[in-house]
Amino acid sequence: MKWDYHNRTCDISIPGYIKRALQRFQHPIPTKKEFSPHKHEIPQYGAKVQYPDDEDTSPALDATDTKRVQGVLGTLLFYGRAIDSTILPAIGTIATQQSNPTRNTMQAITKLLNYFLYPKHNREQQLFYMSDKPTDPNKAPASNSPPPTHNGPIRISCHIMKEVMSSAAE
Repeated sequence: MKWDYHNRTCDISIPGYIKRALQRFQHPIPTKKEFSPHKHEIPQYGAKVQYPDDEDTSPALDATDTKRVQGVLGTLLFYGRAIDSTILPAIGTIATQQSNPTRNTMQAITKLLNYFLYPKHNREQQLFYMSDKPTDPNKAPASNSPPPTHNGPIRISCHIMKEVMSSAAE
């Protein structure tokens, strides 16, 4: 943690964590960059009902690949909780399949690991700006000052709903 008391910020990082994780799991450099940690589901605008994907029928993984999936998830769950919460939805989705993973699960793991090779993660830190600096409501803020923030505890819960909800209007 790097505290900047003057600007009231804190940079949180774990130097080398992602690099060591990619080496541990022998992840090759991809041919194209990934800009999202998980597959994007395209919404069907105008449809009355949007059904979830069909059940995964791809071949099951062997015990070695299953252990790899579980190892990657455990390693990245720690990083996601501590540093970069943007990967938690992907980890939550993949974690539901880790006991009986398939080839599609392995593709999701590969996509997630590829996401960390995008330059955003080369610096291996996620910056947050929070301030308890008092603001004067009668004085206009300077043009280069950040907007005021409302401090308070924040808890992010990330999970998959067990039920498919529908609108009462349908």
